[in-house]
Amino acid sequence: MINRIYISHSEQDKGLAQELEDALWALNLESFSSSLKKTDSLSEAELISFGIRHSDCMIVILSMDGLLSPKVNQEIGLAVGTDQLMIPLLEYGEKLPVLIGHLPAIRFYRNRGCPTIITPSTLNRFN
Repeated sequence: MINRIYISHSEQDKGLAQELEDALWALNLESFSSSLKKTDSLSEAELISFGIRHSDCMIVILSMDGLLSPKVNQEIGLAVGTDQLMIPLLEYGEKLPVLIGHLPAIRFYRNRGCPTIITPSTLNRFN
């Protein structure tokens, strides 16, 4: 069962990540993102590693900005390397990165915000 979700996103997609975090919170799901939670005791690298390793899955927001973001691509690499369950949210018109090209993606349009199909049953479909 998925309870804790790490949200990977670019700086430009911070608003979309916040919208997704709010939607997950409404479903009683805990979410975490390195740019949404700050602490002085851990470096950004430690936050990312901890967040991914202690989550049940990672939702990665792959807009054009997300696909070009070194941080997002590094987070994908870490998640793949640790066999983390991953759910890609892919902007229409974009292609999945090679490491996760085999995964089913939930597609979205940038101007419509967070996909409204994020539900417990949608998450369980990826589990």
